[in-house]
Amino acid sequence: MTMHADSFRSRTAFLMRKAMRFVALLSGLVAPVTLYAADCEVRNLAFQTAQVVCAIGDGAESGFVRLEANFRGFHDDSEIAMEVRVDGAPVVCDPGGRVELSGESGEEGDVALSCRFRVKPTGVAGRSVDAQLRFRHADFAGVRLLPGQ
Repeated sequence: MTMHADSFRSRTAFLMRKAMRFVALLSGLVAPVTLYAADCEVRNLAFQTAQVVCAIGDGAESGFVRLEANFRGFHDDSEIAMEVRVDGAPVVCDPGGRVELSGESGEEGDVALSCRFRVKPTGVAGRSVDAQLRFRHADFAGVRLLPGQ
């Protein structure tokens, strides 16, 4: 049985992609929690909870921002939730966001919670977004604070 050159190249490329995904998966299993936003910090990461604090930059001072928390290994009996505060005051997320998710949704694998909200200008420096995360049967993978458009 001989393999044509095109078939061999195609198979080699396929195997290389699979190998790269496997290495990425393994590195995710042993790597610490990844923070996507340089101005976010995870505090008090425990078995089923985490507190996340993100500094509000000058660019977000008068617009919308979106806090996104990512999780891995979500499945049928998983539950995740987040409560968001700005400068200690509770935030009401815009419609379309998601601040809780249960395994009954049918989603599996990598999932995210998100909360988009307006940051009202105060003229006070050092403001922050604080999120309390709760998760059961899922792994906290990271967080980022993004412009909300």
